[in-house]
Amino acid sequence: MQCFYKEYNITHGDAMEAGEFFYQLTMLQPGLHVAVEPLVSTSNYMFMVDVACYQPDKVRMDKELQIFMAGWHTLYQCLFPNFAAMRAGFTQLCECMDSGFINFDSVVTQKQIHELYIPYPKTHKEDFFLNSPTSVNTLWAMFKPYLPERIRNAMHLGHKVRGFEGRRVDVLYKQPTPEDGRQRMCVKVYELTQLRFKNEASFSLEGASVISN
Repeated sequence: MQCFYKEYNITHGDAMEAGEFFYQLTMLQPGLHVAVEPLVSTSNYMFMVDVACYQPDKVRMDKELQIFMAGWHTLYQCLFPNFAAMRAGFTQLCECMDSGFINFDSVVTQKQIHELYIPYPKTHKEDFFLNSPTSVNTLWAMFKPYLPERIRNAMHLGHKVRGFEGRRVDVLYKQPTPEDGRQRMCVKVYELTQLRFKNEASFSLEGASVISN
């Protein structure tokens, strides 16, 4: 990850910088990121994206690519603020309704997969692709061979949420308005990232040994 930090000029351990990168990502890709929420029953965290809102044509310049990659890096950091979340792994919900091939770019996707998605030390509990159309299923078949088995096994295409068959689930988090939902999410991401860095700063092998005993 040191090469990644250098390539995209990221100061590892700066919660303010990390939160700003994620905020800028939500402005660069409006509506793509929908929510980040704790799942109390499983001691992990969930994040949701709206695939139809991904605009790869906006990730062309170096500055845009930096925001895109660093913003996703912040998201992964905030999903693992403590050891319980690290052990459980994150849950991902991808609302795919209304998405198509226009929402994908092989160059950007490959950079994200090879430079961050696979190398970042994270655990996938479950990845649900809701209402996945032919375009998503086709692209999944293309990229599946490049993903580690631990990631492939966590992914479920065509998943449906009970009570929302044929309907978009993201509306639950865009209340009372999509902008309100975005602001709540950005605050949550910053708080969780801040908690992660606080826990990292106070961690010691001696303390971990006491806890394990």
